[in-house]
Amino acid sequence: MKLFLLVFFLGLTFQGQLFAEDKKVFYLIGDVENTSYTNLYFEKLQKELTEEKATLVFLGNYSGKIKYDPGTDELDYQSQIPDFFLNFIEKRKIETYMLPGNKEWENGKRTGQDVVNEIEKVYKKRFKKHVTFIPDDAQPGPIVKELDDNTVLIFVNTQFFLQQDVDVSRIDHDFDDVASHSELQKTAFIYLSDMLKKYAEKSII
Repeated sequence: MKLFLLVFFLGLTFQGQLFAEDKKVFYLIGDVENTSYTNLYFEKLQKELTEEKATLVFLGNYSGKIKYDPGTDELDYQSQIPDFFLNFIEKRKIETYMLPGNKEWENGKRTGQDVVNEIEKVYKKRFKKHVTFIPDDAQPGPIVKELDDNTVLIFVNTQFFLQQDVDVSRIDHDFDDVASHSELQKTAFIYLSDMLKKYAEKSII
């Protein structure tokens, strides 16, 4: 298995092979900025993806224009991920996970939780399969995806815990007894610690 980390920031990209076995390849992609080099990076990545079966994980901050009207729930949204690459994902049916970052959470605005949900609808409408917006419904996580007998993905919506105006009443059944944001932080990370112990013998991403 191969794991690559790609960080797009101010025209720079960092790619590192963290470990390799088998033929599985994971690309972790973060901070997609709109620079003159962005298309070149995704063209390069697209060429690599044609040669090997891969899983893509967007680590948030892949959005450009976000304009949300809380009165009508209307969202004017533009992705920073080039359209040709999104089409490529769809055509090749590449397994892709998309996590929301601080941009998707509207940089801490009160409407951030609603905006994340609306952005999720955008990607669900475009991609019927193969692309998963995770955690679903602006949930905090952790969410565990067992890929095979040796590998698990553990997703945490970290911006959820940095956001001060989240509605804890909207979280799922795993946190039914949580009454406050601070209590949620403690409970979620205890749960994460339990997950790390549970899968300690596996490769964890």
